[in-house]
Amino acid sequence: MKTTKISVIITVKNTSEAISACLSGFLNQTVIPQIIIVGPNKDIEKIKKSLNRGQIMGIQFIDYLGGKNEARNIGFNESSGDFVLYSDQDMIPETNLMEKSTKMLKDFDAIIIPEKGTGGPGFLEKVHSLEKELVMEDVDALTPRLFKRSMFNNGEVPFDRKFGILDEWGFNLKLKTKNPRIGIVKSFFTVENNLTLLEEMKKNFKKGLWIRNLIAADKEEGLRRINPVKRGIQFYGKRLVFLKKEPIFFSGLVLLKFIDLASFFLGYLTSFVVRSQSLDDKVSKLS
Repeated sequence: MKTTKISVIITVKNTSEAISACLSGFLNQTVIPQIIIVGPNKDIEKIKKSLNRGQIMGIQFIDYLGGKNEARNIGFNESSGDFVLYSDQDMIPETNLMEKSTKMLKDFDAIIIPEKGTGGPGFLEKVHSLEKELVMEDVDALTPRLFKRSMFNNGEVPFDRKFGILDEWGFNLKLKTKNPRIGIVKSFFTVENNLTLLEEMKKNFKKGLWIRNLIAADKEEGLRRINPVKRGIQFYGKRLVFLKKEPIFFSGLVLLKFIDLASFFLGYLTSFVVRSQSLDDKVSKLS
């Protein structure tokens, strides 16, 4: 019986210490995947210094300086697995993630992998950990990270540079056209979120700059993603039990979502002003 093989694509840029925990998590899985790292050579060399010879031999490194969407597509084209998983450098997989996912792959074409926050000492870290707990099994809020490679063939790639920072939303848009069977694995990634409030606002402002491209590609999907009633009032209204369990952090999360929304719509309005220039160029200047 053929064993299902999974290829893991990790994109890196300005790599941090988190990549060590990410790689350790994949290298110590009960089912070892093919690992492909795509990023600038300076980051690759930094990563190699933290690994032993055996670990380096088990990883394919690809030197590429460019956007995340393009980097993931390069990794996808180099992958040899039946299924492909895309990961960021700060995502640490649970030890049995690959094993649990492999057992599901005969019944599903794409797998959602929930995320947990580290719950660090900072207020925002605890707020983000609560947010991830709230969306843990919300299919509308989560995008599959593991998918059947054969859904994208004949030169088609899963990621599109026109969606910029909205890479996962853009991927989900493409995936939706394949009518995949989607499951949720009973495992998770641990993700450290140590953004300051200003960095958080900047990130959502940049998302707002790109949303017009998503709406242009699929108006229904684009508007669904940013619907303040469904994704805000209704979503958190159904989870008011957490207001009793974690009153300070739940209140902080709701306030943060209002700030995120304001930053997002400011970026959206700004996108009407900057259309005369390449959006890629303009966003890079604002980064």
